[in-house]
Amino acid sequence: GNLKSFDGLNNQALEVVYRVTVGGPKVTPFNDSLWRTWVPDDEFLKSSVGSEKYYFGGRINYRVGGASREVGPDNVYNTARLIRSKNDSVPNVNMTWVFPVVGGYKYLVRLHFCDIASISMRLLYFNVYVNGQLALEDFDLSLVTNSLASPFYADFVVDGDVSTGALSVTIGPSKSSLPHVID
Repeated sequence: GNLKSFDGLNNQALEVVYRVTVGGPKVTPFNDSLWRTWVPDDEFLKSSVGSEKYYFGGRINYRVGGASREVGPDNVYNTARLIRSKNDSVPNVNMTWVFPVVGGYKYLVRLHFCDIASISMRLLYFNVYVNGQLALEDFDLSLVTNSLASPFYADFVVDGDVSTGALSVTIGPSKSSLPHVID
């Protein structure tokens, strides 16, 4: 089905099924102010041709009113996976994570973003798909955060696929993407 507004989330009982960090090692409760555990994404990553893990050693720029360390710790926001272009074109490559779920239930998917790799703002555009549905189109994180290395998160409520028993998240290039943005 299509992505649409979901009302009444505050009235729902939620259970954490997965808490995943992309491109980084396991984050233990010792390194999370709310004592959570975040597992590496490796076992869920299904298509990642040309991707590489990336670590940012600088300071994460938490904004007032934006994502905080309680939403996601530094150790989540300072790692990523990058797809680098090999020539002067935008790589037509997606990264897809697939999570086994029980079909027939609704799932809150919280996606954490932090542009720790760009050399300048307003250059990195991408599309996000949740269960094959376009969730964010031509998304430029710097337009939302007005800064590099500034975290942002977006929440989506989706149905677990009964036929596949899976929930998928895909990130891919936008038609607005530019080649060599992070090379």
